Amino acid sequence: MTASKEDILRELDEVQKDLQAFKEARDAIQRRSVELENDQSRQDKFVGWAVTQIVLNGLLLGIVKCEGLLDDYRTALERCEPATVLTLVPNKETTDE
Repeated sequence: MTASKEDILRELDEVQKDLQAFKEARDAIQRRSVELENDQSRQDKFVGWAVTQIVLNGLLLGIVKCEGLLDDYRTALERCEPATVLTLVPNKETTDE
């Protein structure tokens, strides 16, 4: 399967957004744990709760997968032919105003 440079860039952008979402969710759970520092019993329940552990582990898997995909996409971009560089020349009509 081949992908154009535009396809790779589009997917790279989407995976970066996925990675950001996973990291924000992980950070929200970590912030909640910090909020509970003054209530050790409650913090232990929250951190030790199977659902919390499952979610954090799932987020970690998502983060690692996204980081791997981003590396793959960046490598694929390096293999693409260099993009044509366009030089923008000001329009004489708009610069004489």
